[in-house]
Amino acid sequence: GLILVTGTTGSGKSTTLAAMLGHINETRTAHVITIEDPIEFYFNNRRSSIVQREIGADTSSFPIALRAALRQDGATVFAYRVHDPERYGVVAFDAGNGRAKAIVEKPDAAPSNFAVTGLYFLDDTAPERARKVAPSARGELEITSLLQMYLDEGQLDVQRMGRGYAWLDTGTHASLLDAGNFVRTIEERQGMQTGSPDEIAFRSGWIDADQLAERAKTCLKNRYGEYLMSLSREGG
Repeated sequence: GLILVTGTTGSGKSTTLAAMLGHINETRTAHVITIEDPIEFYFNNRRSSIVQREIGADTSSFPIALRAALRQDGATVFAYRVHDPERYGVVAFDAGNGRAKAIVEKPDAAPSNFAVTGLYFLDDTAPERARKVAPSARGELEITSLLQMYLDEGQLDVQRMGRGYAWLDTGTHASLLDAGNFVRTIEERQGMQTGSPDEIAFRSGWIDADQLAERAKTCLKNRYGEYLMSLSREGG
């Protein structure tokens, strides 16, 4: 179910929510998703799996977070605009409502310029569906065949990645080099590491500054260790 905890400042919303989650965590086997602004009490999973999301850090707004939390069944894929769609699985959109109507693997005549990236969120029916996938005309088992099953049942959500996102396919030597140069340019110009699990853990509150510093000491002879140490000193 969906539980909304509301009230004026100081009315005990956070402590009420914490008490409820603590009880569920100790007594029930459940999957709980919270949307908080901000997160005040962190929980370690005991009998339940608790996923806490914070406005600003994990999602841009409450409506977006709520839509994502309620989307428990089906599949979600992400489409990115490319100039050479014939190299990828491509999404065909309905001209009337803009919704996805088909996914075509490496088409000769692409129905759009939106390629399906390799990031998929599938529900627990995926293994059963995958057993029904037959080889394509190319003699291969295609992920697009699995996604089409979800689409045919109205269970596929296609999220378009717009400006501000960068998706780099690395299926060729040249594209792999391009991806490496892109990441290096970002890191050199901004002075920040890309995809650092230690930084993610620190900013998510899973480890504190002292623990981050200990991690940094294991690799102080390189730039990554220096970067982590600077984060621990600055407090993020």
